[in-house]
Amino acid sequence: MKHSRLKLNLDKFLVTTAIEGERVCLNIEQEPESEHRVLSWVLQDIAETKHPAFQSRILRAFLHLEEDLPSSTIEEATGAPTDFLVALEALSSAPGTAQLIADDPLLAAKIRGLKRKRQMLEIAGGALSSGQVAEVLSISRQAVDKRRSANQLLALTQGRRGYSYPSFQFEDGNTIRGLERALGHLANLDPWMRMAFFTSPNERLGGTTPIEGLQEGLVEEVADAASGYGEQGSL
Repeated sequence: MKHSRLKLNLDKFLVTTAIEGERVCLNIEQEPESEHRVLSWVLQDIAETKHPAFQSRILRAFLHLEEDLPSSTIEEATGAPTDFLVALEALSSAPGTAQLIADDPLLAAKIRGLKRKRQMLEIAGGALSSGQVAEVLSISRQAVDKRRSANQLLALTQGRRGYSYPSFQFEDGNTIRGLERALGHLANLDPWMRMAFFTSPNERLGGTTPIEGLQEGLVEEVADAASGYGEQGSL
């Protein structure tokens, strides 16, 4: 038998390895169906989390949420570009949210604010991580940070995850022409107010957004609009 070979077809199995002393161990499990594969990965992550009580309560909440929401709402929420926005869409449509808003009048404003941020990100074409921006511009991540600090790039804070950069700022491996001039006029505003400027229709641009203005090469017009917007926002 020492000259024989055994071939195993493991295409439909999950194979993990581990070293125990001088032994190499193979763990072979049947792979879940494709529609359950992502759920299987998430459950594995939950099992390894540092905060199991937090994760399990969130999971139970969304299990109940699935029972309360119609299929059309679930499908619409699932189409959101990020996991966080999927959760936000579902929670804002949940029957119990109305009572929460009644108990906390500020909650409705918070939900509207989060939805508005989602809309702005969609108009901006989504956002890139620092690493992705470095790759697009062919520079180091440290150089990306320097540009952000110098107000040459618009960055949105992501808590412990650092910063994200709205995609409209990049074109053909460079920043879009006129971006830095516009940002210079908006330096006194917080990042989301700057996003509001770039993604909102502007009267000085004939009702188009500054993003569209930059894409059309209207550098002077967008700079003038940014100057007026920055003066209003700093009052």
